[in-house]
Amino acid sequence: MLPQEKAALIARLDRTDFLLVLSREQIDVFHVDIKDLERELSRG
Repeated sequence: MLPQEKAALIARLDRTDFLLVLSREQIDVFHVDIKDLERELSRG
């Protein structure tokens, strides 16, 4: 997995513009493991 800051540099964008492009393209910026999320939610 590549950090957002590094990916933005590769794309020759600042991080804000990079995140805006990802949003426009409907690309998730957070990796969520469903099993981990279920465990967290079950804890209350």
